Amino acid sequence: MVRINLLSQPDKKKKKAAAEPGRGMPHLPAVPAVPLSLLGGVLVLVLLAGAVYLYFSQNRQVAALEERIDVARQDSTRYSRAISKIREIESSQSAIAARIQAIQTVDQGRFRWPHVLDEISRSLPENLWLTSVTRGEELEGDRIEITGVTFSNLTLTQFMSSLEGSPYFESVSLVGSNRSQVDGVDVTSFALRAAFSQPPAS
Repeated sequence: MVRINLLSQPDKKKKKAAAEPGRGMPHLPAVPAVPLSLLGGVLVLVLLAGAVYLYFSQNRQVAALEERIDVARQDSTRYSRAISKIREIESSQSAIAARIQAIQTVDQGRFRWPHVLDEISRSLPENLWLTSVTRGEELEGDRIEITGVTFSNLTLTQFMSSLEGSPYFESVSLVGSNRSQVDGVDVTSFALRAAFSQPPAS
């Protein structure tokens, strides 16, 4: 029969081994201490490298911006010359258009009276003669005065109707008429007024 003594003292060697610190734990190597001067030097080097990088990076950006500015200035100079040239051309065109307008106005005035006389000639009936075609100072705008003689009022009415039917005349009106004798023949003297109108070009 086996007996176990629970009150017995543990072995002193075992107690001593348990009491020794670090006994039974793995041994770790000691980490060497880094000097502060070395850390400061590394930090300074890192900061210098960052500053150098930023310096050259900003220099590249500045150079690129200056190149773009030069290109923009060249474009501005070129466009400024082009705009000046365009303005000169527009000014020349305006001057030419003004001259053409003046020439057209002169031509219209120059050919107006031939048109007037031609249309009056086309409208003349038989047995009616004209004594004058004038544009008196008292008349406004393009109004003219026509005087003449005829044998009858019917012929005068026919002449007025023909003038009204012309595209070059409007507002034909009788100013006055009276009976008189020319070489012993009874005639009717008359005066008409009409407005000359330039028809639109077809």
